[in-house]
Amino acid sequence: MFTVYEGAHLAHLLPAVEACATRIRSPAAVRAVVSSAEAAAAALRLGANCLTATADAASVATTAEACGAYVERAIRAVGDEPSSDECARLCNNGVPAIHHDGLLPRRAAEFLRPGREGSYEDTLRQLRQSIAATVSACLRRSGSAGHAPAAAACRAWVPVEHTILFNASAEEAEVRRMAARGTRVLANVPGVRRVFAGRAVTDGAKYRYCWIIRFASERVIDSYRAHPDHVAFADGEFRPRASDRISIDYKEFG
Repeated sequence: MFTVYEGAHLAHLLPAVEACATRIRSPAAVRAVVSSAEAAAAALRLGANCLTATADAASVATTAEACGAYVERAIRAVGDEPSSDECARLCNNGVPAIHHDGLLPRRAAEFLRPGREGSYEDTLRQLRQSIAATVSACLRRSGSAGHAPAAAACRAWVPVEHTILFNASAEEAEVRRMAARGTRVLANVPGVRRVFAGRAVTDGAKYRYCWIIRFASERVIDSYRAHPDHVAFADGEFRPRASDRISIDYKEFG
C-alpha cells in the first residue's frame, strides 16, 4: 500500500505514486489520507483508489463509495492487545483494519535493551522470531490467517472512457463556449479523472464533436449520471444543442 497525506503536495505526489503502483505485479492500493469530501474527490481524480478520513468521515465515505473506492474504517489498538473475541466483535461491526500501534516496537525494545546477554546474532535471531510470532498471533486473532491467496482474486481498478460523439445544432463558437463550461463543471464531479472536448480532424466526419471523460472505475458511471452538476449541465446546455449523439463507455482489454 502506498500512502499520501492531504496537503499542497498531493497534486504532485499522487500521479507519481500511481505510476509506480501500476508497475507492480501484485495488487497495490494507493491510499490518500483526507479530511473532507472535496479533498476525497481531488484524491480520486489524481489516482487514489483507497481513502482514510481524518475528519468528515461520512461525507468522505459517501464520495468514495459512489466511485467504487475502498474506505478504510480503522481503529488503533492501545494498551493491552485485543483478544480474539474483541477482534471478532470489531470486525463484525464493520471495522476491517486494526492497527496495533506500538506493539512491534515494544517487542523490539525487549531485545534491544542495554546489558542484554548473548551475541548480536543471537539477539537478532530471537528478535525476528518474536516479531514473527507477534504478527502471526495478530493475524489469527483478527481472522486474517490463511487469507493471503485472496489477493489473487483482487479486481483491478480499471478506468472507463465515457465517450460521447455528437453533432450540434449551434454554431461552432457556441459549441466551444459550451464545451469550456462543461469541462469546468464535469471535471469536479467525484470520480472524473479527465475531461476532453474536441472536434473531428477530418471534415465530413459522421460526428463532428466529442466528449471523452475518464472515470476512475465502472462504479462512477451510475454516480456520474445522477450527480446534480452533471444533470444540470446535460439537461440545461448540452442535450438541447446535441440531439444527434451516441454515448458508449469503454474500458481496456484485461
